Amino acid sequence: MADGRWRMADGKWRMADGRWQMADGGWQMADGKWRMADGRWQMADGGWQMADGGWQMADGGWRMA
Repeated sequence: MADGRWRMADGKWRMADGRWQMADGGWQMADGKWRMADGRWQMADGGWQMADGGWQMADGGWRMA
């Protein structure tokens, strides 16, 4: 694309800044985190950073903001 995006064969977009836009509307960031369409972040360790600033840990626990 003229704006620096690449459309991959699997339906993802690679953005000029190193992010990947997933077919489901989420983002894979250049640092290995995933940003979901609902505003959550999936961390590289399998946990989630929630849109409100809290954390859902990979083991099922919660860490508040």
